Amino acid sequence: MNGISLNDYQDSLLSDDFETISFLNALFPSEASLEFLGDIINEVERKTEDIDHEISKSIRFYSNLGRNSNKILENALNTIEEVDSRITVLDTQSKDTEKVVADVCGSIKSFDGAKKNLTDSIKCLKRLQMASQAIADLELMASQLNYSECADRLSALDSLLEYFNTFDNNEILSDIRKRVEIVKRQLRCAISADFEKKLFSKTVDPSIAPACLLVDAFGGNYRSEIIEWFCIKTIDPYHILFAKTPLNETDRRYNWLKQAIDMFRIDFASVFPPYWRMQYHITKYFCIETKQHIKEILAKQKPSLQDFTFGFEQTAVFEKVLSESFGVKVQNEKAEVEWKPANEFIGIIGTAFANYVELYIEGERSQISRFINESKSQMRKTSCIDKESRLLRTGIELVQNMKSSIEKCSGFSVGSAIFELFFVLKESLLQYINEIYSMKPPNLKIEPNLMVFCSIANTTHYFFSIVDGLAIRISQSVAEDQKPLVRIDDIKDQLSDMLRTQLKDLADGIVFDYLLPCFEIITPQSGPDEYSKFAFNVCSGIEKSLDWVRKWICDENFSTFRTLFINTFSSKYSSNMFAGKPISQNAFDALAIGTDSIEKKLLDRFGVSSGSIQEKFIKETLNSIRISLRIIFSPKETMLLMYLELKKKHNKEEFINLAKTKGVNATEITALSLEYDQEVRKRRSNPKQ
Repeated sequence: MNGISLNDYQDSLLSDDFETISFLNALFPSEASLEFLGDIINEVERKTEDIDHEISKSIRFYSNLGRNSNKILENALNTIEEVDSRITVLDTQSKDTEKVVADVCGSIKSFDGAKKNLTDSIKCLKRLQMASQAIADLELMASQLNYSECADRLSALDSLLEYFNTFDNNEILSDIRKRVEIVKRQLRCAISADFEKKLFSKTVDPSIAPACLLVDAFGGNYRSEIIEWFCIKTIDPYHILFAKTPLNETDRRYNWLKQAIDMFRIDFASVFPPYWRMQYHITKYFCIETKQHIKEILAKQKPSLQDFTFGFEQTAVFEKVLSESFGVKVQNEKAEVEWKPANEFIGIIGTAFANYVELYIEGERSQISRFINESKSQMRKTSCIDKESRLLRTGIELVQNMKSSIEKCSGFSVGSAIFELFFVLKESLLQYINEIYSMKPPNLKIEPNLMVFCSIANTTHYFFSIVDGLAIRISQSVAEDQKPLVRIDDIKDQLSDMLRTQLKDLADGIVFDYLLPCFEIITPQSGPDEYSKFAFNVCSGIEKSLDWVRKWICDENFSTFRTLFINTFSSKYSSNMFAGKPISQNAFDALAIGTDSIEKKLLDRFGVSSGSIQEKFIKETLNSIRISLRIIFSPKETMLLMYLELKKKHNKEEFINLAKTKGVNATEITALSLEYDQEVRKRRSNPKQ
């Protein structure tokens, strides 16, 4: 059978979901395939005989195996019975053994409990004996005022008595605890008397130092009480001397603390342990006392602006020094060790000035106004520029003063002060730029003048770049409802407009001072030589002026200046070259070549890269000039069409000037003007034309 074989359908025949109809349809898909039906029947019969034979063979084999299996099964059952008997015997023996083990373990457990109880009793007795001995030693050392030994005995005794906290009270424990309390009271009285006697007599007796160890052994708040007592004793003279000291002598207050700390280091540093941080606590008590003094002084009479400003600024500087002095080393997120200031001192005294915020704000405004006026007088000096940063020195100093004002104002610890200061600082930045720019030099052909002009623009950009940081710093200190009002978009817009005006004036000044004089050699009678000389002079002016500008202006400003300069130069070029002065045909080639030279010079001095947007802008600008030349030297009949087709932006005045430059007379100009209007209207009505 060549056409159909059952072997091809082996998988289908063995499948669990075998379906007869589907199988036959697959086996005989068409009438033509029925010719193989006889062959299929024969193959099925052969396979059936093969299967029957295999079944008979298997039955005979497993029948013999079954007779042998009965013997195997009988032997297995006998073995199982024997094993079961042995397991029963072992189970009985194991139960007997378990009972014996339980009896032994019970005895061991009883003995172990007895041993533990006996050990605890011995331990308790020993500690009770130790406590009795320790209190006796403590009483002896207390009578001798041996503070260091008392500290050791007291620490040991407290540890021993802590062991008995869970015990029922008894006569011995009660006696020991009572004696401990009596000794503690005696020692505290003795320490207080000795501290008073040995620390505040004519000379300091450092032998009292061991008493500090005993103070630590007392635990609780006793150390805090001693520290407070010492700080009050130290600050008392300050209170007597400075309670009514006016604000204009605030610096004397802080000098007193410096002297007091120096005296402490000489007389008391060997008495108190470093971890007591006595200098820190003395300073905290001093600050609290000073704050109260200033509050009382301000409550009696409103101070003058000068006195208030002096007192507050001295206080702000003092708090900053304390913050740095009492800072600690910490590890930051990068596992680097850095110094963390003690910010708790910022505002610890300054809050006393908070009710007079308007005085401080007014003082800052007046001070900045004076600074700006003084800055104007320095604009005529070459030293007014920081040559490294290319900024005005007074501009840098103004920003530093503003940052200092923010830091000082943080000392009020109230958001209203620094919030009001924010608006003063914004106004001051704009005032400074306006005042300084009014002093800009007139002639940019002098390099020092050009330096000053560029530095003014650089300083304006510097202000623009730092206002975000100032706003963030202030926003961190104001109240939540004031944060949305700390806005800088308005001042950034104004600074941006002012900067663009400055750069536009710089571009205009460069073109006016360096390039416009080059046009003076051009007249209606000028020939190729004059135009060649004109192009050479323009290139020289571009090279000299742009080299100076590139040297003194910052990179961010140079990019904007470049665009403004190209626009200004193109406008002045067109307005002077193509302003109705007829150009001879002989000068066309020289002027075209000169324009190419100017383009190369601009690309070179501006340092633009090939294929950049800047290169494209310069080439398109100069190409517009070339198009104007083509229009001028085209036939009069085609001038208008060439202008409208070649120029991207149309301007009637520009077209008329080009016609005049070509030498068209007044009558023809009138006709061209009418023709221009008609053609423009026509193109507007039919844009697709």
